[in-house]
Amino acid sequence: MRNPECRRFSRSSTGIAFLAALLLLVPSSACRGTEEAEWTVKRPADVPRAALEIRFVAEDPPKDGLKVEGPEGESLWVEKEIVISSADVAEVHVGLDMDQEHYGVTLFFTPQAAQRLHDATAHNQGRQMAVLLNGIVVIAPRVQSPLGPSARISGTYTREAATQLAEQLSP
Repeated sequence: MRNPECRRFSRSSTGIAFLAALLLLVPSSACRGTEEAEWTVKRPADVPRAALEIRFVAEDPPKDGLKVEGPEGESLWVEKEIVISSADVAEVHVGLDMDQEHYGVTLFFTPQAAQRLHDATAHNQGRQMAVLLNGIVVIAPRVQSPLGPSARISGTYTREAATQLAEQLSP
C-alpha cells in the first residue's frame, strides 16, 4: 500500500543544479521501494529550521559586506543583500538522482523569491554565489545561466545525514 505522505510530482527543476553537494534529503523507509519518483518532506515540529542564505560573492571587499570562510577554507566576502533565505523555500521534495543509487532534493521557492532569483542571476552571469547554511558557506558556484523557481541538490550522502538535513530545510 502506498504511503499517503509519498506523492508523485512532475515539476522539473529547470536545470538548476548549482547547489550540488550542498544538502541531501532522503525518503523515509515507508517511501523506499515505491514507484514514486519524488515526494515532499515535512519538518517535524521539534526540529529547528536551518538558516539558508544565498548571497553574491563580492569582487572586492565591500564596506557593508560580510567576511566568511569558503568551502575550501578560503576567505570570501559576501554582499549584504540576501537573494534567497529559508523563508523563501515553499516546499522541499526528495527523489532518486540519475544514478538511481543516491538521493537528491529539490527546493521550490515562493513565486516572489523565484522571480527575485531569476532577475538577480540573469543580470549577474559569471559571478560567484555563496550558499550558506547556518552561517557556513557550503558551496560557492559561479552562475552559468539564470536560475528559476527551484534548485536541485545532488550528492552522495548517508540516509541519516540526509534525513536530518531534510527536516531542517523544510518549511
